[in-house]
Amino acid sequence: MTTLTERQMRRLRPGESVVWCGKTHPPTWTFGVIPEMAFGLFWCWLIFGKFMMHWTVADLWCGSESPAIKVGVSLFCLPFLVVGLSCLLSPFRRWLGGCLAVWCITNERILRFGAFRTKSWEKDELFDEATRHDHPDGSVDFLFAEHFVHSRRGVRVARREDILERISADEAPQVAFALRGLKGAKSAWRDSEDSANAERDAPEPPADSAVLLAPPPKHLTVEQDAANPSAGVTLVYRKMSKVVFFLIPFTCFWSGISLFGIYGTQIIQRHFILERSLFGIPFLLGTCVLVGIILFSLFGSRRLTIRGGELRLWSGIGPFGRTRTLRLAREMKVLEGLSAFQVNGRPWPELRLVTPGNPQPFRLLAGAPDNVRTYVAAVLRRELAHAVFT
Repeated sequence: MTTLTERQMRRLRPGESVVWCGKTHPPTWTFGVIPEMAFGLFWCWLIFGKFMMHWTVADLWCGSESPAIKVGVSLFCLPFLVVGLSCLLSPFRRWLGGCLAVWCITNERILRFGAFRTKSWEKDELFDEATRHDHPDGSVDFLFAEHFVHSRRGVRVARREDILERISADEAPQVAFALRGLKGAKSAWRDSEDSANAERDAPEPPADSAVLLAPPPKHLTVEQDAANPSAGVTLVYRKMSKVVFFLIPFTCFWSGISLFGIYGTQIIQRHFILERSLFGIPFLLGTCVLVGIILFSLFGSRRLTIRGGELRLWSGIGPFGRTRTLRLAREMKVLEGLSAFQVNGRPWPELRLVTPGNPQPFRLLAGAPDNVRTYVAAVLRRELAHAVFT
């Protein structure tokens, strides 16, 4: 276990004691760094290869301009250099951040001591039970909370998960013990026999019979063969979202102006400029995403099939769509959560299937009405209770 420095100890509150302290080892190379490095490569090519910004600054310092102009232009160009190199060297940045960061679990909160700032998570920000994921090499991940990244206007724009990554196998039991004790779980302070008895004697969750006896909510269709129960059950949700009444005019205005100004003028003039065409790629991709959301909101559906201990979620339009599968487990829990999609700054609610050993919950039905999510959650709990697990 890592020892805190004197500066880090001063960050603790009076009476706050350390339960575990150590380092995480996040992977340096992940799928997320590839687009970041690609953008950094394009950015560096643009400022160094096309605009020759470094030679401009060098010529300026070799010239007879005043020191104020030299310093001002250099400071103006510095952020462009930092952005490009930071994106291009994102794997090194992740590795360095993991080496410098120190994690600490106390009896009151979780702290992360970085090179320049300290971040903390209070008890009420943590999940009731951290999700554990074991890697083949013996290291363990603990997903203990999540947060939203806010824009300057205070709008939630993206969800980020808070994970203790790649904890060594030797320290994993200590971390699990500290996380359970932080949330006040009594089983964290008992031996294995007492914990087993507590889990066996725990009361069962309330039945969903009243929900299932009522007819399915509007826009939700239940397909089940009464003569062959082993064929499983399929839930089909199809509803046009009101957000399309905003997205359609917004897409026509935003995409029409940007794409016509970038590509339309080049087509009319029959003269293509490489830099302008590359600059328009984000606008083109954004337009494709918006058009896809509009088409799915108008004509799309979500089909949830539970059969043979497996859950299959299909989302799409007609024959085109995406399928996700999940193997059901007896310990799986059906929970409510908030998705990354928002309307008027408010995140859409969603259902989550949380499986022990998997830090990533299975998310579904984001934005569906409360009665639809309640009915689907009741069906999922019923199927989990009657499923045969191998």
